[in-house]
Amino acid sequence: MKKNLFLLSAASTVLLFLSGCMSGGPWQRGGMPYGMMGGIRSEFDFLTLMIPHHQEAVDTAGQTATRTTRPELRDFAGKIVQVQSEEIRMMKAWLAEWYPGRAADSVYRPMMRPSAGLSAERADQAFLEDMIMHHRMAVMMANQVLAGNVTNRPEVRKLGEGIIQSQNREIEQMEKWLTEWYGVRTGGHMGY
Repeated sequence: MKKNLFLLSAASTVLLFLSGCMSGGPWQRGGMPYGMMGGIRSEFDFLTLMIPHHQEAVDTAGQTATRTTRPELRDFAGKIVQVQSEEIRMMKAWLAEWYPGRAADSVYRPMMRPSAGLSAERADQAFLEDMIMHHRMAVMMANQVLAGNVTNRPEVRKLGEGIIQSQNREIEQMEKWLTEWYGVRTGGHMGY
């Protein structure tokens, strides 16, 4: 039952994500996102794709933390900056140690809308809406790493598990705020 629920949730997320990719989503090559072309095939792919994905979250959350008038959102965004900045440093160190001399660049197309020109209130709502989908993609990538057994390194598996746990909690919080503050219902988070 739990496995079926996971597969249904993952399939829904993939369909939502792919529908967005057709109009220009992340890691795109020929209309398909890199992370979805046969899934994450190696820990190297996971790390090189997750670094710019995290960096977009850090940059966007940093802007939100300085702009929002909501203290709880400021704290929430600040935590994203803190946690994901540390994870970026860790992933970069792993790449340098485990894959010396190998180019770790990936083409990344932003998933989140720019907030320039939006009121603080509208920027908060856009942040929540976009970060939910952004987090769902990170969770899906982490699940691919764990389910696909693409790494034997306990530290990468621990990172994947941590992303799944923390970002699922954050998705639930953001969905709650969207409903409370803006009356927007996202269909409910089922865990990914």
